[in-house]
Amino acid sequence: MKEEEAKDDSNNTTLTVFRILFCIIGLFGNFIVIFVIIVLREFKKSVTHWYVLQLAFADSIFLMNIPFKVIEDNHQKWIFSAGLCKIKESVVFLNYYSSILFLLVMSFDRYVAVCHGFTDFGRKLRSNKAAYIITAGVWLSALLLCIPVMLYSDKRGTSPNCKCLYEFPKSIEEKCMASGESIEECVNKTAFISTGPSCIDLEDFNLTGYDDYYEYSGSYEYYDNDTSDVTNMGCTYSLSGRSWTVYLVLNFVIMFVIPVLGMSGCYFLISRELRKLRIRRSSVVSETISRSASSAHGKRSRSKSAASIKAEKNRIRVTYTCLALVLLFIVCWLPYHVVHMAKIKGIVNESTEFCARLGSTTSLLAYMNSAVNPYIYNLIGTRFFKRLRSATESVRRSVKNRTSSITSGGGRVRHTAKKRSIGTHSVSSSMTATTKFSMKKYEGESRKSSSNAEDVREKNPEVQNPLVETSPI
Repeated sequence: MKEEEAKDDSNNTTLTVFRILFCIIGLFGNFIVIFVIIVLREFKKSVTHWYVLQLAFADSIFLMNIPFKVIEDNHQKWIFSAGLCKIKESVVFLNYYSSILFLLVMSFDRYVAVCHGFTDFGRKLRSNKAAYIITAGVWLSALLLCIPVMLYSDKRGTSPNCKCLYEFPKSIEEKCMASGESIEECVNKTAFISTGPSCIDLEDFNLTGYDDYYEYSGSYEYYDNDTSDVTNMGCTYSLSGRSWTVYLVLNFVIMFVIPVLGMSGCYFLISRELRKLRIRRSSVVSETISRSASSAHGKRSRSKSAASIKAEKNRIRVTYTCLALVLLFIVCWLPYHVVHMAKIKGIVNESTEFCARLGSTTSLLAYMNSAVNPYIYNLIGTRFFKRLRSATESVRRSVKNRTSSITSGGGRVRHTAKKRSIGTHSVSSSMTATTKFSMKKYEGESRKSSSNAEDVREKNPEVQNPLVETSPI
């Protein structure tokens, strides 16, 4: 028994260390990405940077939930309020939904940029205004999809060991199946408990030995009435209710399978278009080399072809970055969904510890996705370290200018007066310059008129003085 407890403590310590490590590394990386994009105002220059900024925000918020999970596991209970439990679980799913929707949007944006970048439709769809509207739609959709989690997550269990859990609506028959009691006794208890708080003190209700809750990432278990020992039902959601099963299946199909298929289709079309561009580029390069010789036209052709090759390489690099993000998302979240689909059918003859470890491992992979994302932007992205230096220098100059303006606050009156005198001098100088310009213009026109008159006199000797008007009399 002591060896098992020591092993469990070691596993919990390892899990806690990895969670904290992912939290620190992920928050640092996402902060750097947000810092560079905002300081250099790149979100206004490229819609891709705008979508990357949204992903970085979502990942940062998701990683901020890790400390709450660590505290809950260490205390073996949720020590915060029920309202904070709802917020925490809603934020987890808000990040999940927004991440997969933004990855889908980025994949489609890459498809438009590569395959339809020079069409009016492509330009309009990749404009800043369209990007803002799409972003608002994504966040709103993710928030609406979180409504079931907001409604059915709560501080649940038996006091004082209540945890932050989900419990979707179940019929009385489904609840009684888990209790192991007669239908009549179970109905009375269920009706009485359902009117009370989610976190139940069984001694207050005189209902010792009854616990009707389950944990999303663990196995289903209930307490035997006579021995109060935990009876393991295996890794299964068979007693969790039909509504919970329907939610899991819909969540997997609509918010994982369909988006992944959509992203795969986009990158298939992109790869086909890039193959065509590569063939076209090779033919253009060979034609340019054959024509070039040493003519100026050949030099211009070579410069144009070099510029097009550079632009194509940049498009390919950005496309590979987005593709890497999609692949990482699939690798990190697919095990999470596979485990829950397996639990619907039931993973029998497995211990409670195995089920808990399985759920913790898949959730750790989900956290790893948000922690690794910013480093994919940085490593595969374009000139990241150069952009980071530019952002740092910009902030340093801004701080230096602000500090110098604060320290020179004592001489502000004299400085203002000086500026006023300079302003007066500049006005007078501008007036003088304007007058001189007018005079020069007038003299030029006079010279031009004189020269015209000389030409007229040379061609017409009868004309003596063309500048003097003659009287009709």
